[in-house]
Amino acid sequence: MKFEYPKLIYSKINIDNRGYLQEIYKRKNFKSNFKFSILVSSKKNVFRGFHFQYKHQQSKLVTIVKGKILDYVIDLRKNSKTFGK
Repeated sequence: MKFEYPKLIYSKINIDNRGYLQEIYKRKNFKSNFKFSILVSSKKNVFRGFHFQYKHQQSKLVTIVKGKILDYVIDLRKNSKTFGK
């Protein structure tokens, strides 16, 4: 079964002799009202907690600067056809 979200967005990296520029967020790519951004650095094999918002749901934008990530998304909406997946 396919989810509408998460949505993977690949952005172009513009490189020149000064370094690089990459657009991380463009409002047109999201249906939500993006409110804030947080930068976190974690050591290898760190597991961060699941986050659940019921009354004030949030979208999550994850950007990997260096290394890799294993990100889990679980649908907890009881009336959804993807509930529990």
